[in-house]
Amino acid sequence: MTIRRCALPDSRRKIGDYAKAAEFLNSAEFDVVSLQHDTGSSAARPVGNIIELLSRLEMPVCHQLHTVLAKPTAIQHDVMRRIIDISAKIVVMSEKGHEFLRSVHDVPNRKIEVIPHGIPDFPFLETHHAKAKFNFAGKDDHSDLRSLVTKQRHRDHADAMPEIIKSCPNAVYVILGATHPKLVREQGEAIARA
Repeated sequence: MTIRRCALPDSRRKIGDYAKAAEFLNSAEFDVVSLQHDTGSSAARPVGNIIELLSRLEMPVCHQLHTVLAKPTAIQHDVMRRIIDISAKIVVMSEKGHEFLRSVHDVPNRKIEVIPHGIPDFPFLETHHAKAKFNFAGKDDHSDLRSLVTKQRHRDHADAMPEIIKSCPNAVYVILGATHPKLVREQGEAIARA
């Protein structure tokens, strides 16, 4: 099996470009198409283009969803329904995503695969070891453990800390994670330095 990676046209392209992409993939006789798409930000890009591509493919589609909304709008729900119907498999990166696919979108369990984010699997340690190492012993930590995407989210939480400390004097705010790879490509480690 040959594995090739190619990027889809960006959202400024016309729907015909997506039809041409489907034609190319079909003529190359690929065994499967693996598509990654963040439906959570679908308002920012024309999802009709994605549907146009998927509906024209002659091979199975494995669709990796970065976001599964718990309370989608009617339009978002319709888009997800169309993606689910076209896809042979839906891949999510968390059990919560799996749960939302089952409960919100009624996706059969056999159609869903959970492949967790690339977090190393370390043996579980009691938190007091890490807290002692970083001088947080006796502290009530408020942690933000994820890919770092925007500075604003962390600023908002940091701005709220004085109020939190009034009711919980031992509170600390820990930001732990790596800058999202897309932002590193576009902006470097600007978030980590902020």
